Amino acid sequence: MLNPLRDYDKEIGELKKEKEDSLIQAGWERLSNFPFKDYNGQQVLAVHRYGDTEGCTGFGGEGIEVTRTAEYLGILKEPFIERKEMTFEIKTNKHAFRSDRSYGQDWKLGERGIDFDLFYLKDILVDQRPGDEEVFRKWNIANDSGGLRIFVGNETVSDYFRGKFDAPKVIFEMNPERYRILSYVDALYLLGLEAPEDFKNIYKSNMREKRLNVFNTLRKLAFEDLELTRQINKIDEKIKDGDSQRMDEVKESRREKRKRQLELQEAIVPNIKKAIELGMHTREEVLDLEFGTKVPLGTYVTELSKYYKVEIPSK
Repeated sequence: MLNPLRDYDKEIGELKKEKEDSLIQAGWERLSNFPFKDYNGQQVLAVHRYGDTEGCTGFGGEGIEVTRTAEYLGILKEPFIERKEMTFEIKTNKHAFRSDRSYGQDWKLGERGIDFDLFYLKDILVDQRPGDEEVFRKWNIANDSGGLRIFVGNETVSDYFRGKFDAPKVIFEMNPERYRILSYVDALYLLGLEAPEDFKNIYKSNMREKRLNVFNTLRKLAFEDLELTRQINKIDEKIKDGDSQRMDEVKESRREKRKRQLELQEAIVPNIKKAIELGMHTREEVLDLEFGTKVPLGTYVTELSKYYKVEIPSK
């Protein structure tokens, strides 16, 4: 005798699959009907938002529900999209990608096209302009499959990173606007592309700010290290001459100063490495300090790296 409950569950499962298949097909049709050929050789950005759990879920812990964001940036090429048995692909030669689940959210380079499971076609949105209220309503609701939105065309992708769409305000709620702009330049750099002029200007301004911050940090740390060296040398002279009545206190003072000096040097070395990463050792820029003092930045970093034995990689 057949189990009616089991048959009922089977029927429900088949209906669910049929509905899911129809949603996937509808998503594929939306994607297929988009005029990708009008944007051949231009940028395409896929932004995937999905629900996730953060924090401890062991020992009965429930964790915290959060919405994650992953971004994939590439250059469209023919035939633009391809449906496979279990996945679909947005055609690019290579792409930059990042996820806010990854520490630091740095862009990485991926080979070939941008792949997603067919499952994500259920909630796919494709557009090349802002202003669709229904798009934004759906976009900001986290569900099982999340939402997959495709931004097509150089101007549209740039506008996404400028914050002209509603979505970035949610996606980047933890990041300042400058970070969004700077990250776009980094992604384009990975792909070997030029950034729009307004992005480049902000990026250059930010890079100079970064260089100045590193320089000021190094200057402060190195000056204190130099001053401690002078003080330790004076103490060594006293110890050598034996002309102090409180020799134990003098030696203890030396130990404390030497301890602080080692701490400083541990902080100086990574800052020199950061300066080298920023290309400060190659800069011909001359910094104007107080009292008319001028410091050639490249020479300063190069000499500092020699003093603290930090190797500058060859080109």
